[in-house]
Formats: sequence, structure tokens, C-alpha cells
Amino acid sequence: MLKALQPYEPVLQELRAASQRPQSRFNVRYDLENPWATLFPHLAVVKRTAQLLRLKSSAELAAGHAEAALRDATLMLRLVEAPASEPTLISQLVRVACLHIAIQPVWEGLAQRRWSAAQLQTLQARFQQFDFIADLKRALEAERAWGNLTIGMARDKGTPTFSLSLVDTKAKTESWQAEADRAFATCPRQWFDAEQRNYNQLFDERLLTGFDVEARRFEPSVGEVNARFVATAVRDTANLVKDHLVFAKEFLVAPSKVQLKLANAQATVDFAVIACALERHRLATGRYPETLAALAPRYLRYLPQDLIDGQPLRYQRTDDGGFLLYSVGWNETDDHGTLAFLASGRSTEIKDGDWLWRY
Repeated sequence: MLKALQPYEPVLQELRAASQRPQSRFNVRYDLENPWATLFPHLAVVKRTAQLLRLKSSAELAAGHAEAALRDATLMLRLVEAPASEPTLISQLVRVACLHIAIQPVWEGLAQRRWSAAQLQTLQARFQQFDFIADLKRALEAERAWGNLTIGMARDKGTPTFSLSLVDTKAKTESWQAEADRAFATCPRQWFDAEQRNYNQLFDERLLTGFDVEARRFEPSVGEVNARFVATAVRDTANLVKDHLVFAKEFLVAPSKVQLKLANAQATVDFAVIACALERHRLATGRYPETLAALAPRYLRYLPQDLIDGQPLRYQRTDDGGFLLYSVGWNETDDHGTLAFLASGRSTEIKDGDWLWRY
């Protein structure tokens, strides 16, 4: 496998060198007249590169090359970090996908006890730098800015090009869409002002609530209530123009879905941090500790709490010499470390059951 991946090494070497630049960013054009013409072609490349590095890192672990595996694992994590400042939700969602890709070889090395204490400390420090909750808030505020910019452009230019260009052809045939197009050309400035007022009110009250950056907490029940409220508010398509909800219909994302993905990403990071600290403890003492409290302050400066209920993460040693670490998950219920599976049985459903780390 490593031989088959050898042709990619020159590009990976270039990436490793570039990854040492702490203030680098991708060459995205944010100064276009039409903001919806901004392209993000690098995101697919970042994800494919993470997939390649995951395969390479796992192969290196299997071959007993832990240091080479670490080098590729940390490069993956740098790729997860690289789009963090981009002002779009899609960038954050791609980061989440890349994080789950990057976790695999790290988990394998922990499960197979391939990482040394020094390597574990490197990985732990790298994971501790992520803050997906703060990234979520910043991305949502940026999305709101994009929406406001679009409303202003539609108002000032008197054309729907900037706001409804993303709607597919089928949706454009609906009566409310045709009415909106006519309104854009004929309605007064006050109509756009009312649209903007409703858009921002819904955004503030329904998308920027249900999570707390400082407290490192999510309230899934609040997010679900907000999602239902937004869906109900824009459901009556026949009256969207009259109710000044045309732009809200187009640009408001489902709050609970976005929060769910970013919350699960942060929980995964917290699990990885604790798992590295637990393995360092085992290497030093010969066994995992009885409680997580034994990790602080020698192996952890502070213990991450459960993002959902604010309580200590659930932890217990298992009879096979391992451990089980879990959060109550998005359903806010302690299911005693039980995963929920999709009907296909092929992958876990992160909206139900617990979120956990085990070997």
C-alpha cells in the first residue's frame, strides 16, 4: 500500500512545508460584485487529501512506522484547521468531515497501542487547539452578513439575480417565486427593509441560540424547537412575499442540523484529547485510571465536560483492560454507552443514542 501511494509523496512534501506557515489561507476571492459567484474549489481537494493521508497513516501504523504515521496524522489535522477562518458554513461542514477522516488512524494507533508517550502528547496538544463551538458562531454570523449583503444588493439593483439565483428551475415555477420576481422589480425600499428585519430577527432568535461558546454547551432541545419554528414560519409559500419572508426562506439554514454536526465534532475532539491522556497514564502506570479526575493536572490541564448536559463525561474501565468514554449525545439521555444505528445498520445515527469512544 505504501508503495502504491509513493507517487503522491512530492505533493505531500509540499503540503507539509506549507503547513508550517501559521497564517496561510486558501486563495478565495471575497471581493466579487456578486458574492454568490465566490468559489471554494479547494474544499473537495482538502477532503480528498485527507482521505489519502488517512490511508497512508493507517498503512504506516500497520508497518510499524509510528513516527511517519504521526507526521501524516498531524498534517491531516492541519488540513482540518486550515479553512477554519473561512466565512461560510460549507467550509465548517467540510472541516467536520475531514476531522472524522483524520480520527481513524489516531484511533487505530490508540487501540493497537502503537503511539509512544511523546507522540501521544503531540496529538493531544494538536486536538486541544480545536474549538468548533467558536467556529460555529463565527460562521453563522458570517452567513448572516452574506444574507444581509444579498438583500441590500437585490434592493439597490432591483433584480432577483443576487438572492434567488440558487433556486432550482422547478422551484422557480412556483407561484410564490414568480410573485417574488415581480416584487423585486416593483416593490418599494420599505419591502426590502421589512425582509431584512424579519431575516435578522429570525437569525438572532433561532440560529444564534441553543449553544454557548463561553460555557462550551449545546442545548439540543432548544435547537430542535428553533428548527421547527423556522420551518413553520416559511412553510406557507403562497404568502412569503406578503409576510416578508422571501429571503428567510432562501437563506436560513436548519439550526439544529448545523449545531448537531459541529457539536459532534467538538465532542469527538474532546474524546481524542482524553483518550491520548488516558493512554499516557496507562504507559506510565500500567493501567487506565479509575476516574478521569486522576488525569488532571499531570496529563490534562482541565477535563472537558459533556457538551450536552455540562456534567463530567461518562467513563468506566472495561473487563478487557480497556475503557468506555461517552457523552449523553443529542437526545440528552444517558443510554449507558449505547450507539444508535441507521436502518441500514452500516453507520451510527448521531442524533440518537450516545456519542462514545471505545476500542
